[in-house]
Amino acid sequence: MKKVLRRYTGNGVIFTTGQDDKKGRISVTISDNIIIGESIAYRADSILQSIREQKPCGYPVWYGITTAVENENLMYILSGLELRHSFYLKSELRLLGLSGSREEAGKIVLNLVQKGYNKGDIFNMKQYLEMI
Repeated sequence: MKKVLRRYTGNGVIFTTGQDDKKGRISVTISDNIIIGESIAYRADSILQSIREQKPCGYPVWYGITTAVENENLMYILSGLELRHSFYLKSELRLLGLSGSREEAGKIVLNLVQKGYNKGDIFNMKQYLEMI
């Protein structure tokens, strides 16, 4: 796994996380670049590790911004509990961001949509980050 790099922006912290673990235990794909809300940035490493290992996270309240199961042009805001549900773990969701509240998650999604993420002009997080 690559080292985690952090870059701070006005819209949150952007992490470059590297690849998922080599054992193939996880179906939720963690994007190479993830937007992290400022309120949860200090816990992001442990949350991402718990997602990779499919273990409960010690931090009680957090939300993931993911692509939708049926359509990658849609986004979901799922709680940490929902993301550990077997339906989501077995689906091919793509994790785009983490936040400490639904309000913060909504701001991240709004920013992604306003910048054109997944609207035909921008197809992946790397392209999105190059625009901001």
